[in-house]
Amino acid sequence: MRRYTAKELWEIARADPSRLTPAAGLRPVFQDLVLPTAGFVVGPNELRYVAELSGVYARYGLAMPALFLRAFGVVVEPPVRRILEKYRLDPWAFVDEGEAAFLRAAEAWLAPFRAFRDRVEGLLQEASRLVEEAEALEPNLVRPLRRFRARVRGEAERLRRKLLAAQAARDEVLARHLGRLKVHLLPFGLPQERVYPYAMYALRHGEALRRLAEAPWEGRVALYLG
Repeated sequence: MRRYTAKELWEIARADPSRLTPAAGLRPVFQDLVLPTAGFVVGPNELRYVAELSGVYARYGLAMPALFLRAFGVVVEPPVRRILEKYRLDPWAFVDEGEAAFLRAAEAWLAPFRAFRDRVEGLLQEASRLVEEAEALEPNLVRPLRRFRARVRGEAERLRRKLLAAQAARDEVLARHLGRLKVHLLPFGLPQERVYPYAMYALRHGEALRRLAEAPWEGRVALYLG
């Protein structure tokens, strides 16, 4: 790697300025020196480093432009919207936390199912307690209560197998829904806007351009299409 003195750099700048390009930290300053800027619309990553350049602007005698964080958008099409509504899940929660947010929402969806399974287990425990109480209360009740417990246990076991099958089916649905959310909202683990061009949605949905024009130009925007 070759090193240049300040004098050499000045000579290059005078003779052939196209050979010199500003690094990321100097680009906004150089840009505003050539074309004075009142406001600078930046993305999330740009905001982090441009906000730290006030000292650099001051060194070159430039007023730092106002910074505006651009809109950060996510498109929600009908199939994805139905999944989000099913689990009462906000699209931004999934964008921020991914699978963890989905599993929390799915837990609420599965809670009634698990509560029912616990009640079945409770019936078995209650039948066993009845047998124990009968032994102390009236020995003649023990045998019929044991038969009752056996019948309850047999029916409960058949019901448990059906519950397990139903749970397996629900788990399969959960996995399928999680996979679809990942593909549409976090493709390859990246923000949707970095992978899918908005033109793709505009070709599929006639209202896409109008909805984009009507959307806020700052902050987070969820565009529901279709």
